[in-house]
Amino acid sequence: FPSHDKLYGAVGVGGQIRAKFDISVCLAVYNEEEVIRRVLGGWWKHLCRLGRTFELLVVDNYSQDRTPQMVGEFALRHRQTRLVRNPRNLGYSGSCRVAAREAVGRFVLFADGDGQYEPSDADLFLLTLAKGADLVLGQRVKRMDPFLRKITSQIFRLSFGLLSGQWPSDPNCGFRAWRHGAPLFFLLKDNLPFANPQLICAAAERKQMIAEVPILHRVRSSGQSFYHLAHLPWIYARFLNFIFQWRPIVTGK
Repeated sequence: FPSHDKLYGAVGVGGQIRAKFDISVCLAVYNEEEVIRRVLGGWWKHLCRLGRTFELLVVDNYSQDRTPQMVGEFALRHRQTRLVRNPRNLGYSGSCRVAAREAVGRFVLFADGDGQYEPSDADLFLLTLAKGADLVLGQRVKRMDPFLRKITSQIFRLSFGLLSGQWPSDPNCGFRAWRHGAPLFFLLKDNLPFANPQLICAAAERKQMIAEVPILHRVRSSGQSFYHLAHLPWIYARFLNFIFQWRPIVTGK
């Protein structure tokens, strides 16, 4: 695959980091200026406590606020931090793919950068990868989302399970992990609003081990979520288009 710099014109802040680390933590952000300092600080402190080599990679999906500048300021004070800016909005799956190409850690963790997830839960992902899992998904044990969001998520989970034959407990969770160079992540398509279903189907096709770990979930206090009511018909239509293309591969029907 071509390098991310060549393909997307990415900008690195805080120095280009090309050495291999033990852990890459990748945060997807979009208009998160209200929380990004706190989120980065929390991850930095936890990673330092682990006593392992790491990088903190922030993938900015063409934010229209001061998020990139704030990440850049943080990176100047914390050398293992990098900022990669998408030159246009690539969608959530596009940012996941960018992270997979840019991350240089042996284990790669990808989480939303809006403060919904606890850095300390990274330990469970790392332990599960070390035991042999290829793809690890978070399972929010107590979702702090609005009631309507929970209902639509359950509808999505049932639809995905019935059509794909795969039954993850929480297919919408924005916290996941994989091994460096995993080929699954290069299959992600830009401008699709969901990443986990694509990854689950790709892993199932290749008979790779998928695991789930329980994680905590916080209320989203700022930023912009794509998953609001007005977008649901479009999201579901895109989901059906995706799953019917994968169904013959995954189920053999």
